[in-house]
This record gives sequence, C-alpha cells and structure tokens, in this order.
Amino acid sequence: MPSNKKKKTASLDNKKENKKNPLPVRDKNPDKQGASSKDNRNLPYLMLFGFLALIPQYLIRSSRDIYYPLSFNLGTYPGDLWYCWDHYLAHGFPFPREYPAGIQTIFMIIHRFKPQNLDYNGYMIGICLFLAIFALFTTYLIYKMLFPESPGVGEEAGGKAEKEEKSRNHADHDNKIKKLYLFWILAPSFLFYGLLNMDFLSIFTMVLAFYLFTEKEYYLSASVLALGTTIKVFPFFLAPLFFFQAEKKYRWGSVLVFIGCWLAFNLPFMISNWSNWAFPYEWQIRENYAKSAQDGSYFWILYQFLNWLDATMGVVLQKGSWMWNIHQKLTPYYQQLGKISLLLYGGLYYWFLKKKWDLPITRLALGIMILFLLTDRVYSPQYNLYMLPFLVLSPLEFRNEKEKHNFYKAFFIADLLGVLQVFFLFKLRGMPVMMQTIVFTKYIFLIYLFYMNWVTPYKKESPHSKTEPEAPSSSPSPAAILPGRTSPSLETAPR
Repeated sequence: MPSNKKKKTASLDNKKENKKNPLPVRDKNPDKQGASSKDNRNLPYLMLFGFLALIPQYLIRSSRDIYYPLSFNLGTYPGDLWYCWDHYLAHGFPFPREYPAGIQTIFMIIHRFKPQNLDYNGYMIGICLFLAIFALFTTYLIYKMLFPESPGVGEEAGGKAEKEEKSRNHADHDNKIKKLYLFWILAPSFLFYGLLNMDFLSIFTMVLAFYLFTEKEYYLSASVLALGTTIKVFPFFLAPLFFFQAEKKYRWGSVLVFIGCWLAFNLPFMISNWSNWAFPYEWQIRENYAKSAQDGSYFWILYQFLNWLDATMGVVLQKGSWMWNIHQKLTPYYQQLGKISLLLYGGLYYWFLKKKWDLPITRLALGIMILFLLTDRVYSPQYNLYMLPFLVLSPLEFRNEKEKHNFYKAFFIADLLGVLQVFFLFKLRGMPVMMQTIVFTKYIFLIYLFYMNWVTPYKKESPHSKTEPEAPSSSPSPAAILPGRTSPSLETAPR
C-alpha cells in the first residue's frame, strides 16, 4: 500500500510539472499538432476527388459515341491524345512529329510494346491512367508544400494565446484546402482539359523541380527541370528564376547539371535524326500561330499587319539596297511571329522579375506563367493548367473579402472562357466576332489576375509556419546580382 501511495504522489507531481513546462503533445492530442500532422486526414480525400474529377473527361474522350456527336454538333475538339492515335499510332507511325523528344519517346514505347489488337479504347485507358498517376503525384506535392512539417501549436504557447494561435491555424488550414480544391481539382481547365494532351506529365516535373528547389536540392531540381523540358517547354520557364534565386555557389553548377541532363536525353535523337528532333521547335516558331480572327489569340492582328508590311516593303524598297537585303532575309514577315512572341515574353519576364523581386517565389512563378498565357502566339486551352499549382501555393493576402471574391471570380471566368473557346471551337471559327469577344474578355481577366498578383500583399512568416514566409527586405533583382554579391534568400520559398 505505501508503494502505491508513492506512485500516486509521483504521478500528481509529474502532472503539476507538465502544467508548468508544457511539452509537445503531437501523438496524444491532435488538436495541438502542427498543420502537416493534423491535416494528413485531408490527403486521401484530395487524392480521391482528384482522381474522380478526371473520370468525366476520360469518358467523353474515350467513347466515339460521345465525342463524335460533340464534335459534329457543338464543334468540340476531341483532344490531342485522340489526334496522336488517329493520325499516327493507328496508321503505324510511332510518334507525333509535332512534339519534343520526351513525348516522342513515350509514343515510341507505346508503339513498340502495344498488343496487336490494341484499339482506341484500350489506348485511352492506358494513357489516361498514366496521366492520372502524375496528376495525383502533383496533387501530393502541392499538398506537401502547403502543409510542410512544422512544430505543433501549443508547444510553447498556452492559455488564451494558444487558443488564438489554434484559431488562426484552423482558418489558415481551411483557406489552403479551399484553394487546393478551387484552383486545382475543381478548376475548369483541370476538369475538362487535364486529359486533352500530355501536360500532366510536364506539370509534374515542373512542380517536382519547384519543390526540390525550395528544399535547396538545386542539382536535383535542375535535373528534373531538364527532364521536363524534354517533354514540353514550360518547365524551362522556371530556369531563369531558379538561377537567380539559387545560392551563388550552386548557381553555375545547376546550369551545368541542367545542360548535361538535357543533352543526355536529346543527343541520341539529335544524332540519329536531326530533322525529326528539330521539327517540333521549327514548327512552333515558324508555323504555329494565329493567322485570322477565327483563331484563339490576338496575334492574328500582328499576322495581318506583318503581311501588309511585307507587301509594302517589297514595293517601297529599292532592289539591291542594304535594306532590301534585310527585307529579303526576313520575308515572309509573318514567319517571325514566333520570335516576336518569344522576345515579348522574355522582355516582360525580365521586367516583372526586376520590378517585383521581393515577392515570394511562388508569386514570381505565378506571374511568369500568366505572362506566357498573355504573350503566346497561339492559344491552347490546357496551357492554363501550368498556372494552377502556383495559384494554389501563392500567399495572396487580400485586403478584404470583396477583393478576394473578385479574384476568384476573375480566375473562374478566364478559365471558363478558355474551356468554352475550345468546347465550341469549330462552331466559333465560323463566328469570328464571337470568337474574338471571348478571346479579349479572357485576356482582360488574365491581366487582372496578373495585376492582383503584383499588388496584393502577402503574409509574414510566423514562428510555426513556413508556407507563407516573409520576403527579404533588400533582395537584389536579377539585374543587380553582380560578382561578389550574394543571391536572394530562399526564405521567400514555401517550405
């Protein structure tokens, strides 16, 4: 009996001591755990809803009984996955020539190992499952960056302060989950164009490279970014941002890793058949652009202007003069549209980073992607997918609820207009006024999103959160990084 009393007394003493010096209680009390521990319960639902969100578009595109009537009656484009089968694989050609070496490789593997009796339905099941896996991996990475491992709330705080901190964390948690659903899983472009093309694979490499970069795994990030660039060009858009944001001692090493990995993949294609390797890039630059009001980009205006200028210079310039020689090298002028688009994007890219370098890296990446949508010489609806991860991750602290709601509305209107633009593509091409009304309205809302990303303040980093950090007060811009100066701090990155 005396020993039992001693045990009870010791237990009471321990409880009193714990009240004086509260210890972490992650394993025993979920309400006092950090965001990542507490919110793991959301991950299975996010993955499930992400997968379910892809099923309707798979059903539409996998069944000829559905997409043929949509195409004939509404003018819907069935999708590039259908195009690759119907124009290449079904006719024995191993890959689509319009795509870079990474996508060519995937289709060559399909062509090499596909069963003899493989039909369109079997092809769609396989390739859509393949893309869905990378969509779910991307969802997981976005979630992981939203809810990184962090100390538990209440490890140091107590009483009223602890309750206030918990309340703020609950509100912050709900807002992040809401953004993940609205800007990713339930985004119109995700719901209807996720399985239009091979973009989920490219987006996964881009988001994985971004995650590795924010974890200071610069060389791994560069290698993944290089791999993504062999699939589609979009991941490369992050390369200049990563270069200037990286610690100085890793900067040029990352460039060498990127070039080495890119060459290791592309060089065999370049040596074996240069024309097949180079065709996608030449085609994109010289031929793939808006030519009339029936197309989905304002670049048709510049196309018409260049045609007029070409004809005018041919008449005005004196044959044999130095200006005539330049004219002869440039003609036909309209083939310079791809280069003009790249120069416009590159100039705005540099200007944006120079002016807003102190923004968190997620906000910089978001601005970069929106700028591409605004300056590309042709419009493809799935391009919107590339800005979605950064919309989710970007710390946008709106000044009031009205401003927040306007931002959400602007995004959904711009994204829905993009969906309508291709859902009724062949019908709208017969109504150029309606097509251009949709196009310019969409661009207006994209400009608004870019503006709000520019001006909206962002949350300062709290002791228990690394997902929405404080930007450095005096980070140099790309133009200001000179030999002997340190690079911008990665405190602006979500971790």
